[in-house]
Amino acid sequence: MPNFTYCIACNAGSEAVLKRELSGRLPEATILYPVFDREEHKDGKWTVKTHPLIPGYLFLYSDTVLAPDLICRSKRVNKVLGYSDTGDAQQHDKSYSLLGEDLDFANWVYKHDGHIKLSRAMLVGDKTTIIDGPLLDYEGEIIKINRQRRSALVRIAIGETRKDVWLSFKWMELKDGELTEWA
Repeated sequence: MPNFTYCIACNAGSEAVLKRELSGRLPEATILYPVFDREEHKDGKWTVKTHPLIPGYLFLYSDTVLAPDLICRSKRVNKVLGYSDTGDAQQHDKSYSLLGEDLDFANWVYKHDGHIKLSRAMLVGDKTTIIDGPLLDYEGEIIKINRQRRSALVRIAIGETRKDVWLSFKWMELKDGELTEWA
């Protein structure tokens, strides 16, 4: 896991271009534009579509401290999220690296390479249990589960931004000792 993680705010829709631009300027950094897969039911069929997880945000992971002005050189960057400045010049650049729950969320995104794929769930009695996938190790708040839509409403918090997102999962069942997709 990289030592320093930054959250960059930009205009929604410009994430992919900004990611390419920053990757060219900071080749030693990993830059992720978080997306997620959602199963959608249309015309009697379930299809998987990919959507932005938090439109207008990128995560930048680096083994070295990066000065915010180095990241902000692009006109597409609105700001680098940061915390209260301590007034200490040596600590200033570190105050922009994510901490606490923000860092936990960014590390979860990193662990899944920026792409939150479908999780798998089973009914255990009358309780929905996530058995594998990104939701299994999600440490944030799962607000509710909609079994018919095969999705969980998850509250994402990064800095002062709060967003509720429906993340999909596949229903699984144990049939003759084999784990199979629920038809």
